[in-house]
Amino acid sequence: MPFSGVDNFQPQSLYEQGRPDRRKPEHLSIRIETDSLIRLLKTRQLHVQNFSCADPTSKTVIYHLLLEFALNY
Repeated sequence: MPFSGVDNFQPQSLYEQGRPDRRKPEHLSIRIETDSLIRLLKTRQLHVQNFSCADPTSKTVIYHLLLEFALNY
């Protein structure tokens, strides 16, 4: 049996202390589908204070989405 032993796997942190090449970045740039963003905001899994917009077009879209939420929920 190929998997009959005890599993001794020890997960390691992606970001190890003391290693400059493995420091956790303070900010990330990501792309997300508008529908996914709406779902995360509606279910309160993401809050507006947790992100910022990288370009004026995105900022305008987010502004209108939040305005719609305020008027309808």
